[in-house]
Amino acid sequence: MHTTKKHGFFIGGTKTMDKTTHSVRAKYWKKIIKNCCNRPKGMTAKQWLENNGISEQTYYTWQRRFRLEAAPMILEE
Repeated sequence: MHTTKKHGFFIGGTKTMDKTTHSVRAKYWKKIIKNCCNRPKGMTAKQWLENNGISEQTYYTWQRRFRLEAAPMILEE
């Protein structure tokens, strides 16, 4: 069975994200991560995420993606 590109998610059976969609989502999640890092002193990340209606699992998934994207650049320095 041949899988074709459908709504920017599947190419040849591999899950992908359209570059524009990724850019928009990345900008959104970078802002959330920055805000969480600047949360009030004494408040845990979990509390901040709950107060802002953000899934802890999704938050850490995006945080990991950014770290993995940055790793090659850090290793080159």
